Amino acid sequence: MPPSGDHNLIMESPIPKSIYMFFLIGFFSLLSCGRRESASVPLVYPYLQNVTSDGATVMWETGDSVIGKVRYGAPGSLEQLVTEQKPETIHKLRLLGLNADSTYSYRAEYSSTKLGESHFRTFPKDGSRPWRMAVYGDSRSNPEKHAAIIRGIIKANPLLVMHTGDYATDGRIYGQWKPQFFDPAAELLKSVPLFPVIGNHEYNSPWYYRYFDLDFYHAGQAYYSFDVANAHIVLLNSDAPYADWDMNSGQMRWLIEDLEKHASATWKIVSFHHPPFSARNLRPVIPQRWVWHPVFEQHGVDIVFNGHDHHYFRTYAVGTTEPRGTRTGIPYIITGGGGAPLEGAEPQDYGAFIRKGNHFTTVDFEADRLTLRAIDDSGVFDSLTIHKGFGLSPEQFASYPAMIFKLNLANAIYKSTPFSIRKGMLKGRLSLEVPTYFKIPLNVELHWKNADSYAINHCRFNRLLKPGDTLKLKCDLESSSVGSSPTPIAQVLFSLPGGGKPFINDTVNFFPFKIRKTDPLTAAHLSQSPVMDGAIGELEWKESKPLMDFFPSVRQIVTGGLERTTLVRLGHSGDTLFVSAVVTGITSPTRSEKRKRDDLSIMGDDCFAVSLGLEKKVFVFVATSSGSLLDALNKNPEWNGGIDYSVQGSESAWTVEMAIPLSQFGPGVPKAINLSRWENNGLSADEWNPTYSPINRSYSLPAFGIDMAEPAAMVPLVLTH
Repeated sequence: MPPSGDHNLIMESPIPKSIYMFFLIGFFSLLSCGRRESASVPLVYPYLQNVTSDGATVMWETGDSVIGKVRYGAPGSLEQLVTEQKPETIHKLRLLGLNADSTYSYRAEYSSTKLGESHFRTFPKDGSRPWRMAVYGDSRSNPEKHAAIIRGIIKANPLLVMHTGDYATDGRIYGQWKPQFFDPAAELLKSVPLFPVIGNHEYNSPWYYRYFDLDFYHAGQAYYSFDVANAHIVLLNSDAPYADWDMNSGQMRWLIEDLEKHASATWKIVSFHHPPFSARNLRPVIPQRWVWHPVFEQHGVDIVFNGHDHHYFRTYAVGTTEPRGTRTGIPYIITGGGGAPLEGAEPQDYGAFIRKGNHFTTVDFEADRLTLRAIDDSGVFDSLTIHKGFGLSPEQFASYPAMIFKLNLANAIYKSTPFSIRKGMLKGRLSLEVPTYFKIPLNVELHWKNADSYAINHCRFNRLLKPGDTLKLKCDLESSSVGSSPTPIAQVLFSLPGGGKPFINDTVNFFPFKIRKTDPLTAAHLSQSPVMDGAIGELEWKESKPLMDFFPSVRQIVTGGLERTTLVRLGHSGDTLFVSAVVTGITSPTRSEKRKRDDLSIMGDDCFAVSLGLEKKVFVFVATSSGSLLDALNKNPEWNGGIDYSVQGSESAWTVEMAIPLSQFGPGVPKAINLSRWENNGLSADEWNPTYSPINRSYSLPAFGIDMAEPAAMVPLVLTH
């Protein structure tokens, strides 16, 4: 052990106490200074809003309320200063007195913090020289992919960027805006102004209105317009839960007035989030299609940008052929590849180009020419040039009146009376009247598909359709093999009176006949009750006649694909109804997750359903391929019946057994029944008796869904002794 004196020498400081304290104070001062610098780093770095030909807005966010100021001027000379009147956390300062088409530098400051110097360019007043904008959207959820898109946009060097909506997974959550939007886009937004469109993932959040300077144009609203060079750009709010959109709404009155006021603009551009012309078959047609497009067409809009669908899609020019034969139309662009999970798309008769992938678009403006380019990490993969004053060929043009014809035709079929099948025989007459709004005369041809098992006779219709005519179609239908073959498909083909193609969407396929069974279904009395294990191997099931003549839904006929079968057996033991089903031809091998009982998400899974009718009550029992259960009384899932069931499954098929006690229905027993199955791809469904529930889809005409509680579609249920 060392002597105590040595120990004292080791502990004694060679530095005088006064100097030691000086260094300690200095050291902790440095630490304190470092913390202040860290605290002074902005939460959101400066970004540009509402650049015009004579001004710009600089915004940023700090953690504390402080007075912000911006120094600005010509590059290298920050001689002008603008200062906030009161402390803020989200800072917004307007730079005024700028010259058009000029480069300026600026620097944001607050407290003792001076942020880095950035630059931007003001807008030109006219279109005397070319300029470029970038458009992208749906950048939520994946900051890395969003950042990659931003790097591509920076290389493209646009004058401005337009975002088609969905900046964060949930715009109501403050903590998502910085990591999902502002951080990945910071390097771009400090030098290029962003003009936002509100999307559905913003949920009309106050954060959207705080982060973007919308009051500059239209106080309190998410729709506005602005001018740049020779273009007038309109941004609308299509998020229907929070925005009115019909002809009597404030937004529509403003839109029409705005377009009339800027009628002389060389280029008119419109953007909003939800696409009126989608390439996703699962998407409903948004009602704005039928209200907004005619206004755009009437006021000479040149191109429309949308998001919402996470891919790239370009339509042909959508418009109307005028009486003299001239064609004018508007291409609709979906640019939703900014980072959100990608989605597939399906070909449409109005679709010119589809691509699934992350991307952005650029638009180059010249005096009389506009060039669109779609760009991914490999370069330009699609382009379109619009020349002012140039006509469109039929191959470049999708007729909007043809789309209205499809809508009116679907409505006529919805209103028609179903044909009844009795003892396997069908006989009846179809009569449809469909208003049209074509401005040119058209020849009409009628063809049939899937009609081998049907006798379709005495078809009468307008073979020459004059402008404003109502198409009248009458046919006699007869068949003795309904249920074992697909429903007939009618095809209307339009052509010019002198021959030739009038527009790209000249063919309309539709399903004119609604067919329903009336014969009863019989549940055999089983000698023993089958075990509910999902195996369906008991001999007792052999005592029941198999039911296989399910009607494929309209959607399945359109999509085609796998051979699909649904084999059902019904039986009873006097006090219990037994149902078994073998479901094959599954289009998606992915099994749905096991859900809680009566979780409404079950309706989007692979399902088999039994509907039972008793007087004015409809009891529904739904089992999924993963073993989930939903039961309801007159569409009310709060009702829970007594049921024993079991499910087994593989990648290509699954089976279900149900034991439904009859005592739960009161003194009576169900007198009617229907059976149905559908899959989680949303496109495939089969019913024992079609319910013909209308759904809003454009790819199938008409598009039918399933209404499990539809009494009119039920057939009598007979329990044998």
